Amino acid sequence: LNIAESNIAVWSGQPSILLIHIAGATRDVAEKVHKRYHSNPKMKHSLVAAIFTENAMAVSRNALLNMASEAASTRWVVTGIEVERGLVLSKESSLFVRRAANSHSDIAGSALIIPQFGTSKEAASALSVTDLLKDMSSINEDMSALDCDKCDNGASMRVDEHIVQHINGIWKVSTKKEIGNEASPETAAKQPPDTTKASAELNALLTQLLQRGQSKSLRHFDQSPILLLDALGPVGGVLTSDVVPASEELAGSRCYNGLRISQLALLGYGIGIVPGAFAASTKATRKDICGKNAAAAAATADDREPMLGTRCSACFMYDDEDVLKDLAMDERARAADVAVFWRQLSKIEARI
Repeated sequence: LNIAESNIAVWSGQPSILLIHIAGATRDVAEKVHKRYHSNPKMKHSLVAAIFTENAMAVSRNALLNMASEAASTRWVVTGIEVERGLVLSKESSLFVRRAANSHSDIAGSALIIPQFGTSKEAASALSVTDLLKDMSSINEDMSALDCDKCDNGASMRVDEHIVQHINGIWKVSTKKEIGNEASPETAAKQPPDTTKASAELNALLTQLLQRGQSKSLRHFDQSPILLLDALGPVGGVLTSDVVPASEELAGSRCYNGLRISQLALLGYGIGIVPGAFAASTKATRKDICGKNAAAAAATADDREPMLGTRCSACFMYDDEDVLKDLAMDERARAADVAVFWRQLSKIEARI
């Protein structure tokens, strides 16, 4: 909850939704949650909702994300922040997000990515963009290197890594332009010179994730993409929440994280980056998370998957690998069918 509240604090009074699920909750726990948020002046612009269950059963994180998005009354929402990883939005994120939303408001159907980084330095819970750009040497772009829980990634996920590299590369160039700090000649050679071309390559990599040969990369995609997402789809009259919600059955911290952003790319959403905005985990934000996860791991049987609340949670709703593969295939096929339908619809409308 501390990490969630830190994100709300840096949101600078903009509307936010905090949806909490507490498994195995007692009456005492429910009362503590109520006391923490009832008439809390720091949460006056936030809708706080809590779901309490008596049994210690986890629920789909994607289901909670969908519920929160449905409750939002704004056209644009920021979704996907993985508080379980200690991620907190940067200090100026609300400013850069509003700017990006305004610049994309004329055309419906945008999905803009907010990159995520980690630092091993002692730092305040929320970093600024100048903090990040001034000391990139202390910033780790491979989030897994700083995780408390070291998860087994299996084979090398080349597409996964390339996508993250593209996102971060485009962000660095566009951010330096946004704040008037152009790249120096030494660093410019390491970064994409043409962000338009790099964006097209990113879109191609995302749609490539939906191919049969990339099933492992799609399943083990290591980051939960943080998106500034338009509630309006690219085809007139459709809502993003209806056409491409987060898949609630493919649930788990590391279960097909790249699926939704890949579906959005395939469906013709404008994939881009939010210059200036980012999320970061620091030693301060990871401290409580690591302690909680260590306790959870200690309670886990040696022959079982890590507990559902840890970073290494797999696709916990189904034990049968064949069922999981079928579900993932259905999701890929659904996006492809919608994309074909939309293209045919566009051709019909163009003739009218």
